[in-house]
Amino acid sequence: SMVAFRTCSGGRVTSSYLKTPIRILVKPKVQFSFPQPVCVGIDFIFSNASCTNAPANEVTYLWDFGDGTTSTSAALSITHRYNQTGNFTVSLTVTNRCGPKKLTQTVIVIGLPKAKAEVVSGTQTTTSPYVVCVNSTVKITGINSSNATIYTWSSSPTTTTFSPKRDTVTPNITFQQAGNYIVILKADNNCLKPSFDTLRFRVLSVAPLTLQTSSDACAPITYRVTTPVVGATYEYFFNGVSQGTFDPAVGFTAGFGVHVVIARLQNECNNQEVRDTFAVVSADPVFFLKPNNDTTVCRNSGVIFLQVDPLGGTITPSANITRRGDSLFFNPSVVGMTTL
Repeated sequence: SMVAFRTCSGGRVTSSYLKTPIRILVKPKVQFSFPQPVCVGIDFIFSNASCTNAPANEVTYLWDFGDGTTSTSAALSITHRYNQTGNFTVSLTVTNRCGPKKLTQTVIVIGLPKAKAEVVSGTQTTTSPYVVCVNSTVKITGINSSNATIYTWSSSPTTTTFSPKRDTVTPNITFQQAGNYIVILKADNNCLKPSFDTLRFRVLSVAPLTLQTSSDACAPITYRVTTPVVGATYEYFFNGVSQGTFDPAVGFTAGFGVHVVIARLQNECNNQEVRDTFAVVSADPVFFLKPNNDTTVCRNSGVIFLQVDPLGGTITPSANITRRGDSLFFNPSVVGMTTL
């Protein structure tokens, strides 16, 4: 830059010139940014990208975070945390020799999610654990979760189906097997700090209740239920007297006498009862009436009439036995001893 000075002396105009540098300043250009979303209770960073147009020692900064706190830090990254949700007016004022320049932005602070899982309809009871019939459909919801925008449902065990899908706020769930279930709601938002809530269900079988038909036995047996039903009770009676309930998979020893097994399935989904009756009896004694003692005969001396009690049994060995109507005969065609 050049500055001219004029001096008037004796009517003459003379000029002298002085060369000197002149620094022309402008006010700062203020710029800052921050991530979205801003989550309550979690540290985040304001990034200062202001252009100061002056040496650092000639610039001052004033941050006002809108929550009653301020900062004069000249750092390019400012860490801050909001402990309440809401809208906060944040300003950054940058000052150099030309004066201050201010930029104001609004920070929206959102809350962390709080999951709340609820049953809408489809259960047999209204308190937890909710009773459900197998293969029935229950409507569940997370609509009353706080600050949630993302919903994901799961279950343990996993023998369930969700419709129309598991990542919706109010799905339907179908339980495919009887048993105890925990259904888990995962609620989240852009803060990625998920919250969880659970529902508990007791799923009851509605399968037909059956018992095998047992034949009478001639010796004690171990009685077991071949197809036990979850939730059913099994009781047995011996000669008309209850012996209490038993584990259908383990069973019980059925001795000589009359046995009645009763299976019952009585709950919110069922009212069934079936029975199996059988007897364990000792075998009738068997007698040879003719001959009634050991007998010695000559080979091929003629057949020997056998009279037994009771009729209708089987004589072994059968090689030399013939039957004529209801009569049995022994043919002594082989030399040696035969025990019948």
